[in-house]
Order: sequence, then structure tokens, then C-alpha cells
Amino acid sequence: MAHRCTRCDCLRRYAANFLSNLGNYKSFGDSKFVPGCSPAAFRSILEASAAFKGSERGTIVKLWNQVGNAIFSLEQTELQLGLETDGVSTYFSANITKADTELIKRFMEGRGLSPYNTRAFKLADGSFEIRFASASPDGAADGKYKAETVEFEGVRVSLVFGDHGALMQRVCDNLRKALEHAANDEQRAMLTDYIASFNGGSIDDHKVPIARGCSAQSVAYPLTHSLALSRAERLSPLDPRQRPQRGVIHRLHRVLP
Repeated sequence: MAHRCTRCDCLRRYAANFLSNLGNYKSFGDSKFVPGCSPAAFRSILEASAAFKGSERGTIVKLWNQVGNAIFSLEQTELQLGLETDGVSTYFSANITKADTELIKRFMEGRGLSPYNTRAFKLADGSFEIRFASASPDGAADGKYKAETVEFEGVRVSLVFGDHGALMQRVCDNLRKALEHAANDEQRAMLTDYIASFNGGSIDDHKVPIARGCSAQSVAYPLTHSLALSRAERLSPLDPRQRPQRGVIHRLHRVLP
């Protein structure tokens, strides 16, 4: 019994750290952490769960087969986040070089676009695809954040919206529920701006409440109430190989290398 408790403690610690960092890399330092028990012990706890013994057995087995080895892997390139031989990242596709990231940075800065909710991919023909996390595949209504393909420094760059669209739609849906519990106009305006940002992918919309002087605390109550109302709606596991650029929403995807 004591041995079982030790294994459970290891799992609890790992789960607490994972949820605290929204992934298995530390928020500060970006170094990887792994469970303090063996893979066999980790799996035995999963198999002892009510979910495994019930209707979720197939899902758990499938997910374990996808990420089990990666959870415990301590390969040199997986110990920290980085590019090329410095580490692992799914902010960018594996074939993107540091020079490519500089080109992408110049492109984004030149157009006044924020990278905070994006991932970048280098395609076989050498062109780039910058994917924005948003519920809508069309982008924002302001015309600045919109789906299009342009030439930049002799390279074709495509702006694609709707990345993680299903997840972003659920975020928008629950923020709309939170609107019903807003205590004042400030909360309603803040939530409306966040909905616009998560729907269209515009970071500018996300910054509007800050520019208006809204505080984070002003929106805490309606968000909490909405989460309580929608507790039954669980987020689906995300592809562990995909990690967006930075910030809160994309850190939800910082799961595994």
C-alpha cells in the first residue's frame, strides 16, 4: 500500500506541475520535467482509474500510445525549448531555421501583426504559412488580420486563420455565457473584446481592455461563473506535437515535444 501511495504522489506532483505550467515545460526557463515514477507505474495508475475501466479505455490507450514515450523522454533536443539543435519547438515547424524566424519576424513587424497566437510552418516549396489561433477561418473584421497570401523578400507568405478553431470556438461560446453574468459595463466591454479577439485572431482586440484601463480582476467573476456553468464541457486533448507561439491560449498547447 505504501508503494502505491508513493506512485500516486508522483502522479499528483506531475499533474500539479503540468497544470501549473500548462504543459510539461517550466514557464520560467522552458526546461522539461518528467514524472518521478516509471512509465509502467504511471500507466498502472491510469489503468486503475474509473475512466479506464469505463467507457474511456480506448481513448486512454490511444493517447498513451501517442504520448507515453514522449512524456518520459530525456533526449538532448527535448530537454528545453529552442530551434534546430538547441531544443524543441512547435511554435515553428521542424524545418524552420533561425534565419527563417528572422524573416518571419520582419514580415510580422512590417505589417504590425502580433505573433502571440501564431505558429509558423515552412512548406515543401519554401513558402511560409503563418497560422493564427481563431474560431473564424476568415480572420478579424478590421481587415488587418485577414486570410491572404503575399510576397515578401522573394518568398510567398500565407496568413491562415482558424488554427485550433474548435477549441477557440468553445472559448468564445463560454465567454458569451460569461457575458450573461457581467456585473457592469466594464466587464461586458472587456468580455466582448476578448470574444472578438479569440474569434477573429486579432491581438489588437485583446489589447483594447488594457488600453481602456480595465483590470484583470474586473472580469474574474463572470469568467468563473461561466466555467462553473460549463464544467461538463471538457476540452479535448490537443495534438502534443503542436505548440503555438506564446501567451495564455497557446500555452494551453504546450503539451509535449
